[in-house]
Amino acid sequence: MEATGKKHIQYKVVGVIIIKKVYPTLFAYLLALIIIFYFSVNSLIDSAMKTTFPNLQFISSLIIMKVLIWVVGISVKKYISKIANGNKKIELQLKVSFILGSVIAIFCILVLT
Repeated sequence: MEATGKKHIQYKVVGVIIIKKVYPTLFAYLLALIIIFYFSVNSLIDSAMKTTFPNLQFISSLIIMKVLIWVVGISVKKYISKIANGNKKIELQLKVSFILGSVIAIFCILVLT
């Protein structure tokens, strides 16, 4: 019975250590999303105000924004699967953390623009 208790305690400690290692990555993810969204939205607004619409700047801004967000999403998915290493509980915690980071980034963009 004690061995099971110790194993459970070790699991919790490992989970906390993994989550603490994720904070810098989560912050970098949040910063990257804010930068990508900020410049993309500003470029889209700027291109929409020109006399001809849709123009090349608008279309290229949309394409670049989609590609960058896709690359970030694939990277985060690979990162989560690498860190979680098959552990569903840690994977769920990481997914929730990155989703909250995405929501915070969107709110920051709404305030900045």
